[in-house]
Amino acid sequence: MKLATVLVCVAVACVGIAVALRASGSGRVATPAATPYCAPFNAELTQSNVEFLTARVQRDPQSSLDLNSLSAAYLQRSRETGDISDALRAAQAAQRSLAIRTRRNAVGYNALSRALLTQHRFREALAAARRADQIEPYAESAGYLACEIMIESGDYGAVRRELPKAYLTLKNPQGLALWARLEEIQGSPEHALGLLSQASAMVDHDVDALPQTVAWFHMRRGNLLAMMGRADEAMAQYGEAVALYPTDYRTMTSMARLCAGRGQWTETLAWAKRSAGIVPTPEILGLERDALHALGREVDAKNVDATIAAVGQIESSQGTAYDRMRALYNAEHGIDTAGAVSLAGGELRERHDVYAYDTLAWCLYRNGQAAEARRTMAKALAIGTKDAVIYYHAGMIALSNGDRSGAKSYLGLALRVNPYFLPFAPDSARKVLGTLV
Repeated sequence: MKLATVLVCVAVACVGIAVALRASGSGRVATPAATPYCAPFNAELTQSNVEFLTARVQRDPQSSLDLNSLSAAYLQRSRETGDISDALRAAQAAQRSLAIRTRRNAVGYNALSRALLTQHRFREALAAARRADQIEPYAESAGYLACEIMIESGDYGAVRRELPKAYLTLKNPQGLALWARLEEIQGSPEHALGLLSQASAMVDHDVDALPQTVAWFHMRRGNLLAMMGRADEAMAQYGEAVALYPTDYRTMTSMARLCAGRGQWTETLAWAKRSAGIVPTPEILGLERDALHALGREVDAKNVDATIAAVGQIESSQGTAYDRMRALYNAEHGIDTAGAVSLAGGELRERHDVYAYDTLAWCLYRNGQAAEARRTMAKALAIGTKDAVIYYHAGMIALSNGDRSGAKSYLGLALRVNPYFLPFAPDSARKVLGTLV
C-alpha cells in the first residue's frame, strides 16, 4: 500500500467517529436502504496501517509526522477492538512526536488529546487540545476537540460558549454531531435528530470517509431514535451501520439493548454474543446474562457471571474507561453495591456529566442510601435531559424516599418517553405505577 493511501486513511481515522445497525426480528442484518459513497469496510486496513507506520518509525524515529500517523492508527485499532492498551500506545507515539517538535505540531497535540480522552483522562486531554488550538487557532477543527471533551466531562455551559468559536458550521458534520449531542443532553432530542440527520447525509456523500465513520453517524441516529421510543426507526439505522461496518461491537450492543427493552430475548442473545465475541464489555455481557436468565438458561447465565467477574478484573487493571459500565452492572444485579458506589464516585471525580450523577444516584439507591441518592439524582435531572433511564431511576429513588407523587410522575414519564429503555425495567415501572393509583 502506498504511503499516501495509508496517510489518507489514517487522517480520516483521526476524526474519531464510529458505529450502528438495522436488523429484522430474527437478528438477520438487513440491506442498507441507501448506499453511501465510501469504500467497503476493510477488516485488515487498520492493522496494515499500524504495521506499515511502525516500520516507517523504526526506519526514521525522528519523524514527528510518522509518529502522529502511528498514534492515529493505534487509536483507530483501539476503537475497533476496545483494547485500551492501544490508546496507551497512541499517547506514547504522540508524546514522542511532541518530544521531537512542539512548534507547529498541532496534530501531535490533537493526537495526544484523543488518546487521553479514550482513557478518560479528561483534564489532561483538554490541556492538550487547548495547546493544539493555540498553535492553529484558525483551523476549521480549532475548538472542536476541546468541546467534545467538555461535553464528555459535563462542562455544558462552556461548550455553549465555545462552539461558535470552533468554526462548526453546517458544512461540518462533526460539528453538527457535537451540537446534536449537546441538544440531546439538554432536553431537545427532536432538534438533535435533525442535526444528526444533516450530518449523516453529508458523511454518506463523502467519498473519503471510512465506513466506520459513516456507520457511527447511523448508530448515533439509531441511539437517539431509540431514546425517543421510536424503536423500528432505530432498528433501521442500526442496520445501515452494521451493514457498513460488520464488526462494529458498539452498534451490536445498541441492538441488543433495544431488543432487551422490547423483551425480544432470543434476538438479544444473538446480538449480545456477536458483540461480546469482538469486545466483551461489562454492558454486553450483562445483556447476554439477562437474556439467558429470561430464557430460563440459568446454568449458562451463571457461567456468564463468572466471565463478567474475570473481565472486570482485567478492565480495572487497564484504567477507568469501563468504570461506569461496571458500576451500573454491579448495582443493577446486586453485586458488591458498596463497590459500585465507590466506582461511580470515582467516575464523578473525573467527570460531572448528567450520566455520572445518574450512575452514582442509582448505585447509592441500590446500596440502601436513599436520601443521598435523591440529592445526587437532583443534579442528574437539573438540565432537563429527556432520558427514560434517568426518569426511571428518579422514580424509584423518589419512592424509596416516600415520595409517591414524584415516583408516579417520573415513572410515567419514563414509559411515555421510551417504553423500551432497559431490560425488565419497563415492566417494573408499570407494576409500581399500578400500586400508586
